[in-house]
Amino acid sequence: MIPLYPSFNFNKSHFAFQILPIATNILFFSGVAELI
Repeated sequence: MIPLYPSFNFNKSHFAFQILPIATNILFFSGVAELI
């Protein structure tokens, strides 16, 4: 896949895609901790 955007934007979007699952895991586990 050839990135159409500059490498800076490509790295920033790649960083965001790595952070999203971590944020959802933190929200999920915090919600589970409240239920316990």
